Amino acid sequence: SSMSRLLGLARRAFSFVVVDTFPMLDSTVMAILDNSDLAYLVFQGAAPSVYGVARLIPILEGIGFQSDRLRLILNHNHASYPGELGEKEITGRLPRPVDYVTPYQKRLLMAMNNGEPHILRATRMFGFGKVVSRIADELEATQSDSRVIAEPQLLRKAAV
Repeated sequence: SSMSRLLGLARRAFSFVVVDTFPMLDSTVMAILDNSDLAYLVFQGAAPSVYGVARLIPILEGIGFQSDRLRLILNHNHASYPGELGEKEITGRLPRPVDYVTPYQKRLLMAMNNGEPHILRATRMFGFGKVVSRIADELEATQSDSRVIAEPQLLRKAAV
C-alpha cells in the first residue's frame, strides 16, 4: 500500500518515525501497525476510553500483533473530579497493565491550546517530562536501526 511505501521511505530518512492515527482500525492503521516496532495506545481514564482499550487489545492480539510490541499510556489531561475512575479501577478493567501514566498539568492544556510543545520546556525530573523521558529512553533502547512507532489513540492527547 502507499502507506507502507511512505513508512519505508521515512525509515530510511529518520531514526524514529512516530505516527499519530485516528482511533479506528482500518487498512491504513493496519499497514502502520504491520510496519511498526512498537505501538502506543494513548487513552484517557474515562469509562468509554478504558472500555475501548479493553476491547481493542484482544483484537490486536487476534490479528497477530505481538503483545510485547504494545504499550499502554494512561493520559490524565484534565484535573481530578469527583467520581472519576481511579488508576486501580482502570487497570482492573484492562487485560494488561498500564505502562505509563502521564499526570495532569495545567501547563499542558495551555501549551496544547497555543500549539507549543510543552516537552521542550518541561523538566525531566518529575511529572509529564519524566514520563516522556522514560518513553524516549525506551525508544532509544530498541534494537532496530530505524523504527516506526504507531499511536492508535482513543482520544487526543495533550501536546507533546
